[in-house]
Amino acid sequence: MSTYQFKGILSAESQEDFRQMVETAKSGSSIRLDFYKVDRINSMGIALLLKALKELKQSGKSVEIAGANEMIRVSFKMMGINSWATLL
Repeated sequence: MSTYQFKGILSAESQEDFRQMVETAKSGSSIRLDFYKVDRINSMGIALLLKALKELKQSGKSVEIAGANEMIRVSFKMMGINSWATLL
C-alpha cells in the first residue's frame, strides 16, 4: 500500500498535490491518504479530492483516508467521500 501525506489547507491551490497523489497511487493496488497534518479543506479541495477519488476508483484502486480531524470527517460524510474511500 502506498501512502500520500497532505498538509496544511487543501484548496484550489492544491491541484499539484492531488496530481502527485494520483501518480503515487499508480504504483500499487491501494493507497492511504494521510490527513494527520491537514488543518482544513475547502469546497474546491473537496472537489479536487472527489475528482481524484473517482479517477482512482475507475482504475481499480482501493483508497483509505487516515487522520482526518472531526470537522473534515463530517464534511467528507456530508459530501459522500465515504462512498469513494474508507475513512479510518
